[in-house]
Amino acid sequence: MMLRICREDKRRIVDAANASGKSVTDFVIGAAMKLASTVESKDVGKKRSGLTYGPGVPRPDRAFRVSCETARNGGSKGYMFAGYQVVGRCSWGTIRELRKVCQKGREPAILQWLSVHAPTYLAVVPKRRHNRFAAGVLVGVELGLPMKNGVTVTV
Repeated sequence: MMLRICREDKRRIVDAANASGKSVTDFVIGAAMKLASTVESKDVGKKRSGLTYGPGVPRPDRAFRVSCETARNGGSKGYMFAGYQVVGRCSWGTIRELRKVCQKGREPAILQWLSVHAPTYLAVVPKRRHNRFAAGVLVGVELGLPMKNGVTVTV
């Protein structure tokens, strides 16, 4: 790995490495690994706990974010379409679970489920549009999912 840094930063790193009795390489690698461990310990818990991305619910991807940005700017499809898109990204087990949630109630029940299993999606959608977003999830669950080959499949 090669790094380009200014002379002042290089001097500071060399001085710190010398003061700690390590080579510059060992010093930089040690500092980088310590910081990497700190970042991983914060992220790993969220990813694996299911609180940020529930089982069967992937992270919001670029297409979803673009869909929300288009809706935010007055696009014709709106947040309902973004909600519909979420269903197409979920695993079959998650869709079955969502179907049960939809049978219990409408948008409020879906929003409650999303707040537990997919809060990162809700974070992208403005609060005042959550009901439209949940309505799109409901449509996706009730009507079926668009598959890659164009065939609509219901669960």
